This record gives sequence, C-alpha cells and structure tokens, in this order.
Amino acid sequence: PKPVDFRFNVDIYKYIGALAFIAFIGMIFSATLKIIRKNPAADVIKRSLDIITIAVPPALPGALTAGLIYAQTRLRKKKIYCISPRTINICGTLNTFVFDKTGTLTEDGLDMKCVLPVNRGKSEVTYDQPIKDVEAFGEQNPLLEAMASCHSITRIHGDLAGDPLDTKMFEFTKWELFEPTSEETGNFDMLVPTIVRPKAQQKQKNHHEIANAYEVGIIRQFPFSSSLQRMSVIVRVLNKKHFDLYCKGSPEKIAEMSQPHTLPKNFQDVLTSYTREGYRVIAVATKRLEHVNYVKVQRIEREKLEKDLEFLGLIIMENRLKPETCDVIKGLKAANIRTIMCTGDNILTALSVARDCDMINEEDRVIIIEANHGEAPKFSYAEIVKQKVREIEFDPKSNTCIQNELNNPHFHFAVNGKSFAAIRSEHPDLLKKLGVRGAVFGRMSPDLSLIHISQ
Repeated sequence: PKPVDFRFNVDIYKYIGALAFIAFIGMIFSATLKIIRKNPAADVIKRSLDIITIAVPPALPGALTAGLIYAQTRLRKKKIYCISPRTINICGTLNTFVFDKTGTLTEDGLDMKCVLPVNRGKSEVTYDQPIKDVEAFGEQNPLLEAMASCHSITRIHGDLAGDPLDTKMFEFTKWELFEPTSEETGNFDMLVPTIVRPKAQQKQKNHHEIANAYEVGIIRQFPFSSSLQRMSVIVRVLNKKHFDLYCKGSPEKIAEMSQPHTLPKNFQDVLTSYTREGYRVIAVATKRLEHVNYVKVQRIEREKLEKDLEFLGLIIMENRLKPETCDVIKGLKAANIRTIMCTGDNILTALSVARDCDMINEEDRVIIIEANHGEAPKFSYAEIVKQKVREIEFDPKSNTCIQNELNNPHFHFAVNGKSFAAIRSEHPDLLKKLGVRGAVFGRMSPDLSLIHISQ
C-alpha cells in the first residue's frame, strides 16, 4: 500500500514530542540540582536520564503494537485481512465511503447494447434504427471504422489487452488487429502502423487483390484523458490519399466539439433516455484531414485537430451491478456510514445505478445542481421512480428552500464535475451543504478532488 500519514499517527508523534520536551526540561533541572549538590558524575547522568523513561513510557510503542496485533487476530477470525495495520486504528472513526462506479459498484466488463448511427437526410439529421449486429453496417462505414480503430488495444501473447470498454467495442466489429513485429519495424528503419481489418477479408494472393484490400492503419494515437473526456486516433485507409481523425468520448464533450449542423435535433433527448436507464453512452465523431502529410500528422497538436468534428453516432453499453454491491451498501447504511458515488460517467447514469444499488432509496428526493462560473446556481428535482429519472425544474428565489430540505433526512444533492468546480471556487456556502448532503458526483476528473469539502 501507498504510505499514508493519518492525523491519528501525526497526533501520536506530537504527543511523544511534547512529553520528550517536558522530560528534557526536567532532565536539565535535575542535573543542575545534583551538580549544585556536588553529587558524583555517574549518579548525575543516571538520575537525569531516568527522567526521560518516566515522562516517555517505553512501553507505549509496545502497547500500540499489541493492540494492533489483537485487532488483526479478531479480524482474521472473520476472514478479513489487512495488509496495512496502521489503517486499523482509523477504521473505527470512518463515517463516509466514496465509491467509483465502473469496476467497483458495477462489473468490470461491459456488454454492447446497440450502436445508434446518424442518418444525414436531405432535410435534417436524425438517428437511424439501433444496430445490434455488425452485419447491418454497410461497407466502409465511418462509424464502424471508428469503433475498430479508436482504442488503445494491443496484443499480449496473441490475446487482446486493453480497457474493457475498448475490447468489447472492438469485438463487436468482428475485425482483427495486426501489429508489426520489431523485425518489420527495423527493416525499414521507421514505425509501421498498427492495422485493423475485417476478419472476413481473406489473405490477398496477388498485387491486384492487395491493391483492393480494405485495411485501416492507425497512424497516431492521442490517449484518453479524464480531464479532456476523450481520446482520438489519426488513421489512413489503404490506397486513400487523405487521413481521417476519429474521436470518441463523453457525449457532452463530443457534441461541444462537433459542428452543430451534424448533430441530430433530438440529440439531448435520446442521450437522456439511455442514461436514465443506466446505460453507458459513448459518442463518436470524425474529421477528414485534407492536404496534411505524414510528417505534419506526427507533429500537430491534438487541440488543433479536435474541433469542427462531424458527429457519427452513439455507442450504447450496458454495465451491470456486481452481485455483492447491494449487500455491501446495505451493510454500510446499517452501520450508519454514509455512501457516496464519484464517477466519470454521466450524472443520470450514476443516479440510476445509485438507485439500483439502494445508495439512494426510492422515496429519497434528489436535487441536481448546475452551476457555471460567474452565474447563479440552478436547481432541478430528479424524481427517481424505479429506474426512471424525471427532472422537475424550479427556481428558488432564496436559499430558504434548500435550507429547509437539509432538515429532510431523505434528501440528496447530485452534481457534475463542471458544476462542482464552479461551486468550489465561487459558492463556499453551497459547497458546505454539498459536502453534507452530496450523494452522486458525475463527470468528475482526478483534479476535482473531494478532500477540500469541509464536513
């Protein structure tokens, strides 16, 4: 475990330090008196040092260690093992647990629900019918190419390895991933790109068939960043003269970076309908890079590329709760320990999962806070009924209504990362209330730490 300095241990050092200071003063006083009385030097040293053993008990470290060993023995009888004994002293004072969602409350693996591509009709942009089988995609579909190439998957001993979301998405495409070996890279003294291609494509036997092969080379990868909420790749289809940028990430961020006319008018309604059901939603967009050579592709900054994108569609993934999640939450609530969810996923998805695992009870009321820098916060009720979330807008004229809700035990706050940052910097009073009653924190990044909240 990483070393952690608990306040309890710091207080122990301060306590021993204070005793040692007192003992040092007593030692000097005792030595001075015995020297004035002209006692023997050996007696002066022995009696002066004896003061330290009186003020600072030698058995104190042993007593603390014995207590930890006894506590470990009791825990081991209940099949609870602790690899960091220093944390045992702190466990009795815990009153709050903060959980991540994906991989903690829910399963590590994700299941593909469907893919929702856009249909660019003559009049307006709409969503096509959900696709649950890759066979429904046409040939050389850009959304399919994005799903097959926009990931950080690699091969280890011949098996695909990487983020579970990326792995599940790539397996849905039924494509194969080919990575060059070190010998192939060394032969040309340059990097050979990773290639993805349909599995159904047979090995080419002559030059004419090779020229007509359908392969996508991953030229450059911009890794996923939690602060940016997206990842991108630059690819080039075999025999094409231009490069393409594929970008996937949170729907809100991708929509913000996409050209408005490429977004369906019901984008937000469709997104909300899936997130309310607890599905994890990933958005995909693309950009054609014209008049860009290979050298510039390797040097250009991602901020210059990831803008004015063309929206391609949504990837809907299902994330089931772990079998033991509900029992753990129930046990913590029975012990009067508060439970909080802090996730990078959509706020409505997080609320649905919080309801499913009983972190938020069915009768509880949730207020979603939306705040921007320089603006007053906005509040909306999120009424959770089974797995549905229905927002009811209201505009409190004063802080009185929120203060009244704080007296209600069945009341919680929910907030996303952007709003949390604005509240933390501009609304300290609301931040304290959020610290006391905040239950779900969505779209959070590591730099938006909750440790600054004063409870």
